[in-house]
Amino acid sequence: MKRALNLGLFSLLLAVGCTKTETKTDPCAKGTIKFINHSVYPYSLYLNDELVKSQEKLSTYDHEAYTGHYKIKIVQDTGYVATPYTKEYGIDLGGCKTETIVIPKQPGEPEK
Repeated sequence: MKRALNLGLFSLLLAVGCTKTETKTDPCAKGTIKFINHSVYPYSLYLNDELVKSQEKLSTYDHEAYTGHYKIKIVQDTGYVATPYTKEYGIDLGGCKTETIVIPKQPGEPEK
C-alpha cells in the first residue's frame, strides 16, 4: 500500500513538474540597416570592422541585425584614382526600426 502511494505521488510529481517549455522571441529584437548605393561603383560594407558584403553598383541591400550600436564603414572597391572613397557612420539600431545609409554618387562619376 505504501509503495502504491509513493508511486502515485511520484507519477503526479512528474506529470505536474514536466511541462513543455515554450521559448518566446521578441519580434522587435532586430532592426534593419538599409544600404542604398547611388554610385556606379561597388562598395564594401563593414559593421563593427567585419566585412558584411560587397554591394554592387546602383543597388539596395537590407541587412537585418540585433538592436544596439553599430560602427559602419563603407569603402569604394573600384573606380578611384589614388585612394578609395571611405565614409564611417555610427548608428543606434532600434527594434523593428530601419536605419538608412546612402552611398552618394561621387563628383566626376560617369553616367550609368
